[in-house]
Amino acid sequence: MGLIYISDAGFARFLNSILAAPFSHGHLGEITGLYLGSDLLMLGVGAYDLATRRSLHPVYVAGLAWSVALQLIAMTLLHDAGWKALTLRLIGH
Repeated sequence: MGLIYISDAGFARFLNSILAAPFSHGHLGEITGLYLGSDLLMLGVGAYDLATRRSLHPVYVAGLAWSVALQLIAMTLLHDAGWKALTLRLIGH
């Protein structure tokens, strides 16, 4: 799950122009472009577990919930002026 989660930058660069184009307006396009590839892989892991073991591991469920929460927080902070000012101050701009 950790490896899949950090692969979102690569998927965003590769799939952004292909998959996010129909949703290019607003937040849905940003979420699709940034996180769709890694989210599909994470859901695929869960689908595999359901198909082969008939259940989801509790750690998988917790990891998936954590990933979704982090993605929602990141998308919220992306458009927050206060967060942008804080980060620019932290890096000395």
